[in-house]
Amino acid sequence: MNYEKLERDFAQRTRRNLDFIEERRGDSEAGVYEVTQLVNSILGILVLARERLHRSRLQRMSLDGWPVPERLGGERLETVWDLVKFMRNAVAHLNVTFLEDEGHQISGVTLWDYNEDDVEEHRARFHLEELDAVCRKLLDLLEGRRVSPA
Repeated sequence: MNYEKLERDFAQRTRRNLDFIEERRGDSEAGVYEVTQLVNSILGILVLARERLHRSRLQRMSLDGWPVPERLGGERLETVWDLVKFMRNAVAHLNVTFLEDEGHQISGVTLWDYNEDDVEEHRARFHLEELDAVCRKLLDLLEGRRVSPA
């Protein structure tokens, strides 16, 4: 089935894939990797959000109610646009480190980016739950849903 409306259809299909993988988490026979699916999903979502959602709209949307990552350095992220831009730039330039817990399972990611003068501008840590929540809120925006503040 082809895409009728790219943003909406991509978001809906991504959400279904994430839900499918999440339902099979811990099923060793399924051989699925939920963190890999989450990262793959966020890659596509960030590109679409950055390119297709109205920048002015995202610049007006406060991060109130959004999962905000632990800031490790740099400027504070103020708007949804700031978050999307930061995450997209970090991932696009491979400024990603995967974190692991005591059981050697991936527990989160650290992202960072640089400004035009090659000075680190932001550095933040996302736990998997936060990354998933950001992903799903961006999916809501791409699907044209109203995003609740909480």
